[in-house]
Amino acid sequence: MPTTAETSQASVHAHGAASASESEVEPAWVASLREHGRAGLLYARLHGVMAALGIIFLVVFVSERVAPPGSPLTAVFRATGLVIWAVFILEFLARLALAPKKRAFLRANWWHPLLLLLPFLNAVRAGSALRLSRLGRAVSASLRGTRSARSRFAGRLGTLVTVTVAVVLVATDVVFEFGGVRPYAKALHDVALATVTGEPLRAPSVFAQTMEVLLATYSAVFFAALAAALGAYFLEHKHETG
Repeated sequence: MPTTAETSQASVHAHGAASASESEVEPAWVASLREHGRAGLLYARLHGVMAALGIIFLVVFVSERVAPPGSPLTAVFRATGLVIWAVFILEFLARLALAPKKRAFLRANWWHPLLLLLPFLNAVRAGSALRLSRLGRAVSASLRGTRSARSRFAGRLGTLVTVTVAVVLVATDVVFEFGGVRPYAKALHDVALATVTGEPLRAPSVFAQTMEVLLATYSAVFFAALAAALGAYFLEHKHETG
């Protein structure tokens, strides 16, 4: 019969194993809370709201691009996008102010300021620089929106979908700004087909033809990853039910 000391030691070992198991699957915000103190706590409390805003911002960005240029609807979408982006900036600044070690916080989140500044490059008004600024805004919106979606939809399939959405949006802006594919809705439609099915863009410009090859390559990767994700899902489901 085990003694009291042996029982206590076994309990400690069991608790340690449970703690180790929990730490293996702890969410990212838990690690952020531990490392950055009150800044991590703020992140934890606002994470769901900011993720939802990121997805809304992505929808607003696409809607603004599809809407007729100069229309009141375009102005509404643009104003809405700026308000949401201002919230992103305030949230980041608040976390920076609360972080006990600001240098460590900035090193861990060095890409956030870059992502937040990209949309404001739209103030540039000269030729190719303006088109590059619009592309930067598309990249920023895509990364922010798909990152938010990824935090809401975990798993291989969620990752694949969010990465594909980012690829479609960035590629659409490339062929729209530099490839001569007009209007934006047509560019979005053609790029989405090319990304998923490998359908040619059929545009004569070098940018569009280069993007066509890249998207055809991604299409093959997409189907391979989709097959792997579905296979993994069914194997896990079979294992759980078996």
